Parts: sequence; structure tokens; C-alpha cells
Amino acid sequence: MQQKTREIPRPEGRVFLSLLVLAIALCLAPATAFAGPALEVEQRYVQPDGTTFQAGQRGDEYFHYVRTTDGFLVQKSPSDQTWYYVKDAGSDFAFGPRADGAAPENALTPSVLANDAGKRAYAALGGGTYTGASHETGDVVTLSDIEAVQGSSDANANNLLSAAQTKTSLPLITIVIGFESPEGPEATIEYTDSKGNKAQWPAAEQRYRDDYDWHDQLYGSDNSITNYYATMSNGKFAWAPAAEETSEYGKDGNTNVHDKAGDGIIHVTLDRNHGNWKAADFKSPEAADQRSMYVDALNEASKYIDFAAYDANHDGKLEKTEAGLLFVVAGYEASAGYNVPATWAVSWDLSSMDKDNFEPETITNPQTGSEVTLDSYITMGETFKISDLDSEGHEVVVYPAQRTPVSTVAHELGHYLGLPDLYDVRYSANSGGTVDEYPWIDYDVYATSLMASGSWGRYDENGVTVFTPVGLDPYCLAALEYIEPVDVTSDGTYDVSAHQSSEGYRCLRIPASSEGEYYLVENRQYEGFDKGLTGYYRQAGHKGNPNYYNETGGIVVWHIDQGVVSERDLLAQNTDIRNTVNTVDHRPGVMPVYLEGTPYHDGLPMKYRPFYNAAVCTEFGFADDVLPLLLYDGCETPAGRVDSGISLTVGDAAGDTMSVTVDLPEEYEPSYEERTLAADLAGAHVEVSGAFSANAEAVIALSALADGQIAKLATASDQLGELITGANVSVVDATTGEDVPYTGALSVSFSVDASHEGETVWMVHQKTDGSLETTKAVVQNGRAGMTVDELSPFAVFEQKAEIVDDGSSGAQPSAGNDGSNVKELPKSGDGQRIAVIAGLALAAAVALTASRVRIRRSR
Repeated sequence: MQQKTREIPRPEGRVFLSLLVLAIALCLAPATAFAGPALEVEQRYVQPDGTTFQAGQRGDEYFHYVRTTDGFLVQKSPSDQTWYYVKDAGSDFAFGPRADGAAPENALTPSVLANDAGKRAYAALGGGTYTGASHETGDVVTLSDIEAVQGSSDANANNLLSAAQTKTSLPLITIVIGFESPEGPEATIEYTDSKGNKAQWPAAEQRYRDDYDWHDQLYGSDNSITNYYATMSNGKFAWAPAAEETSEYGKDGNTNVHDKAGDGIIHVTLDRNHGNWKAADFKSPEAADQRSMYVDALNEASKYIDFAAYDANHDGKLEKTEAGLLFVVAGYEASAGYNVPATWAVSWDLSSMDKDNFEPETITNPQTGSEVTLDSYITMGETFKISDLDSEGHEVVVYPAQRTPVSTVAHELGHYLGLPDLYDVRYSANSGGTVDEYPWIDYDVYATSLMASGSWGRYDENGVTVFTPVGLDPYCLAALEYIEPVDVTSDGTYDVSAHQSSEGYRCLRIPASSEGEYYLVENRQYEGFDKGLTGYYRQAGHKGNPNYYNETGGIVVWHIDQGVVSERDLLAQNTDIRNTVNTVDHRPGVMPVYLEGTPYHDGLPMKYRPFYNAAVCTEFGFADDVLPLLLYDGCETPAGRVDSGISLTVGDAAGDTMSVTVDLPEEYEPSYEERTLAADLAGAHVEVSGAFSANAEAVIALSALADGQIAKLATASDQLGELITGANVSVVDATTGEDVPYTGALSVSFSVDASHEGETVWMVHQKTDGSLETTKAVVQNGRAGMTVDELSPFAVFEQKAEIVDDGSSGAQPSAGNDGSNVKELPKSGDGQRIAVIAGLALAAAVALTASRVRIRRSR
């Protein structure tokens, strides 16, 4: 919903054109997987003859590699299953000596993997392939998208209210998959993949764990996925268990002692072996086999849950605005260590796995006969374990076998909702590359976001490491509509509060003079989920070292370059650069503002010191506690940045609420001019009048109301009759697609059919906070209008024939009701309502295709 005084570039506004999206989707190739980064710890690797060596896994689902503690690349030979150093062989890579010995002089470092050619050569050496990330996953699923669906039809008939008591929730259908070996429970599984890689494991390792309480882990604990998303959204949204299921301990051989009917956890056992899929190559035989396994699990789970019951709009497809689907696969999580059998946590589509089957899967419920098509899902291995070697070469358990942390699910759900990765997915920064090769190599989000290394947030509790997701960055929070940053349009002192503060999370958006650039200012403290930051920024071994140690949290300033994000996000047209928002071969799109030019870290950005407060300003000698803010202004190297002219003062001690003072250059002060804008939709002529930014090419963007929106608007009064017309109304800049700033009140009017001339009608408007305001207006000259202070959505209703005139027809807004007295809308068989809605939808698809799609790509 559009509000006033917006003067800066922002994450792109999105209009949902279901007809257009369907047409485009039919032309697109299947989407590839999106996953989380590996846990970067050193661990023990074992050669076939029992010899061990230390190394660490790096990368993600797209591409991952192993390097020794000395920083040299190693690869496993598919012919003899031995790990070798990787050496240069002219135009290709070759195996060197064994990895448990000394590295040869020509041993390669991961710097050779910075480009796709190096990745392909490394993968080929191990018998695999590298295809990279390719096809888009769709728009970000915003809070408005979810509300529009969950507020319609019978979406809330399935106990979807989350334990966190949020305004809106989505069910997360959770299926835990175990495997019963056909060779018997005591068998040792021998496995060889299509590349010749061999592995073996006891059959017990592929059965799901009997003592893991997944309901508590995902939905009930303080660190649960429910509590995480409720906290990130300031209580607006959470994932909830899909409670309409009957899986329980003792039923059909279910051996998990914590499983109860209605707890949202479904346990199934498949009569087959685990496939040790790990990170299956795109369209490989392993990926096809993994897809087959998931389909088997869905069919088995359908004995305990009717998937079609969660199809809120009854279109035969389970979509991301209706439910999430999580597979927890017995065995180990591949991103957290070299164990077998394993599965790498990922967000993927069933229609993208099998090169011979690019279709989603339709599941039929054996009891009801209902059918629904499923496609998008997330998955992870059930168990997490890390072992290492001590100084004498003996095995040491670093992290004992335990449930895979909920942080893994949180990150994958971020991808499921459309968020990009904010780490360097090409891993140039971890590869031994240099500043000469990559001038931006020292700029790294590191652990300050869930969509980067924060997916492995951790802290120490009585000597035990606890894993937890750290907070999302403010750019992603705003993209999901979980927050509405406070726009800074004038000089002043502003409060910035952390998630755990009594005021709730509050951040600032500061404009910049360079097109598409702005700053987000937030407050991060070591509490709640951000306690997981201490494992990165306040390690005891770093205390006293100014390069790494942060005693407290503080203000984090983010620099956003919307042009880079739009060019390289999950919707990028060029597949070679899709999901490369922060790769180091270009200036960053979303990046914290770091200390630079200090006596530490050779004057380079101090990516391990992201927090600002009074103590930090004193420690580093900032004059008057003023932070330097630089703009990219299209530059190719950090040296090309320019002074923003913005003065940001951080003088407060670290705390849940901190004040910052902003002094903007004079040219940032916005100017406004009175305008009347007009647009047409489905025969309705809409006009908006008010004082809009003088620097914007303002136009009205209209889209049809969803059924859920109409139902919500219809609750404003029991005096409302038939729907006459309505639309989502916003005012955008025709050149950027962003909302146009305005000041003061706005006048919004709709044309009304001549048959209503002289009659009293009701205009209803839903505000950002969800409340409704109404106006009773007399139709004059074929128009009805109302005065508001924010936009979208609006509806015009007839007035019921028999009412008592209460004298409120002076066209003044009223507060509406609380929604408890809901008037039933006409049924879908009502010809008049069908004509209105069908006309709105068709006109939205036609009118907005030409305007908003063009606007998106013009950025």
C-alpha cells in the first residue's frame, strides 16, 4: 500500500498479472535449485586405506569444493575413491599426489574456481558436471500476496493460525522420509553413483531418527521457524504446522516417539535405499532418482494428509501463497560435513529435476480421491555431524550427531519466498583471489543476514554450540513487506530499534543523489535470533583484536544499489548473472557500510566489524561520531566512489533503541506539485489528485482486486450492498516503476455507471495497518470519491435499500468495523458480480502488461 513522503528508490513494486504470468510460465524452461552455503569448518576426511587428513568444504548447492587447511584444492577420484591435490595441466586440471601428503609446488588454490571454466574443470575431474544457476524462480512472495490468498475462500479452515499468533500464517507441510533397506535392517548399503563414486553405510543410518522432535524444533521452541518469521515480520507472518494430518507414533510402523496426529509432522518409510544424492547435478540420473523418491514420499504421505485441502483457491495446484512443502530426508545434511548418506539443503522444483520429465506431480488422495499438483519444495538432511582431527591425528567430534538446525530451513524458506543469496555465490572471496583481480573482493555481507553466512548463526551456551538463524537484512525484510522503513526526508534525529525492543523493529531509509542508490539503517544486538551473531563477531579467541572482536552490537548501515540488484536478482533475464547480487566481479548490490582506511586490516573494509556505536566511534577516532557514507555512482572499483554529502552521526551506546542524527544535503529536500492523474480499468475511470514529487513522471497503476480483498472490504459496514467497482490504486514513476512520493491528503474518485446517478454509495479503503475506512458519497456527474492519506485498495459498493439515514452522508471517512460482523457477499453464480470481477481481471492483464513489465526492465 502506498503511503506518503517517499523520495528514494526502493525495492521494485510488483503487480500480479495472473494471466500474463501463466503465459510466460508456459514458455520458461524449468527452474534450477537455490540453496544455502556450506558450514565453513575444518573436519576429518578419510582415504580408502584409512589414512586421514584435514580439509574443509566450501560452496553451496550450485557448486562446492574441498580445500585443505593449507588452502590447496583437493578432489576425489571416481576411479579409486582417493582424494588428491589438484594441479595445473595446461588447459585443464589433473590429479597430483594424495591429499594426505605434502602439497606439490604446482598445487592449485581455489582462486582458479572464480570463473565458470575453472568450476567445470574441477567438477569434471571428479566425474561430475557444472551447469551453474540458470532459470528464474518467480517474484518475491510478499505479505500482500499471502494475505490476498489466505484471506479468501476457506484458506483459514485448516487451523493455520500459528503458535506465534501472527496476523497471517502459511502451513508448512513437513514430511520426514526414512528408508527401509530391501536387504534387511542389518545390511550394509553399497552404492555407486553415475560418476563412479562409491559409498557405503549401515542400513540404520538411512532410517529416520526415533527420538527427534521435529514439531518442537520447527514450531514450538524459542529458535523455531515459527518464532523466527514472526519475529522478523514484527508479528505479521509466521509458518505454522499443517495440522490436518493423522501421522502418529505406532501407526503403520511409525517409530518416532514424538509424532502425534495434528502436530504437522508426517513420518513415512520407503521400501528402498537412500540414494546419497548430496547435491545432485542438475538433470543428472541422481536428480531424477531423487525426484522419484520425493514422489513416492508424497504418495505415502497422502495416507495421512489431504494435500488438496490446502489448495485455497481450488485451482488444482498447491502454490507458494497457499503452503510450503518441506522434506526432511533421513541421513545427513551434506552442507554441514562429509558424511554418508547425505542430502544438501535446497529449494527446488519437481519439474526441474528429471531431464525426461519437466512436469510437476499430481497427487491423488487415496481416501477422498481429491487431486492436487505439487511442484516447489525445500529439503534438507535430517542429521548434522562434524568430526575433526587433533594434533596427533585422532578423530575429535566437533559437533555430535543432532537434528539439522532450523537455520537451514529458515534460509531455504527465504529462497522459497523469492529472496536471493547475498553471499558471493561464485566464491571468489574464499578462493585466494586478490584485490588486483577483484577490486571488490573484501566486501562481504558475511554473517549479518540469513541469506549469507547468517544461515549458520551460532552461540555458546554452557560449553555447547547452539545453532540459530540470524536476522534477515532490512533489504530482504522490506522486499517481503515485513517492514516499512521510515523514509528520511528531512534533517533530524531518529530512533532505530532492534527486533527485541519493546517498540519492535524499526529502520530508516535515507535517500542518495545517485539514481537507484540509498541507505538502510538498522539496529542489531546480541539477543534473540541475533545472539547467533556472537559466533562470528564476538569469539572469545578474538577478544582484544580490533580486526575481529565486537563487544556489543550496534547500528548497521546498508548501502543498496537497486540497479545492481534488479540486473542480477532471481528474475534477471541474463541467466549467466542471475542470483549474483554480491559477487565480487562487480560493485555490490546489498552491502553493509564498513570501516575503511583504518590502521587495521591494511586499510581495507573491516567486514568483521559491522556495528557502530559510541564506543566504536571513539575507538576508531570518528570526528563528532560522524560516519563517512560513499556512493558508487556507477563506478567499477571502490576507488571510484564519491562522497554522498550525507552526515550520519551515531553517538549512542549500544542498546535496543539507538538514536542517529541525519543531515541531508539541500538538494535532497523534496519538492512537490499539485497534479491530477487518471487511468482506466475495466470501464472504470480512476482519478487521483494530490501533491506529488515534482521530479517524478507520475502515472496511476491499477490492478484488479483479489477475491480476498473484496471480501475484506465488504466487512466495512453491514449497510454495504452489491460491489459496483474497485481496484488496487498506486501512483508510480513511469521511468522506474517505484512509488512516487507525495505529501498531504489525496483525493481518489471512481466513475460510476449512470444508473447510479444521484444515489448514495459507499466507498471503502483498506489502510496499510489493515483497518478499513469508509465514505458515504452521492454519485454526481457519474463519479464517487473520498479523501485519504494513502493508496490501494479501494471499492465502491451500493447502499442497501433499507437503511436509516444517520446523517453521515457528508462524505467524511469513518473507521469502519472490526470485521466481526461479516456480511456474506453474493455467491459466485451472481451474474453481475462475475461480470465486474472478470472485467477487472481481464483489463488488469491487458493494461498492466504494457506498462509495469516495461517499467521493471527499464530500471
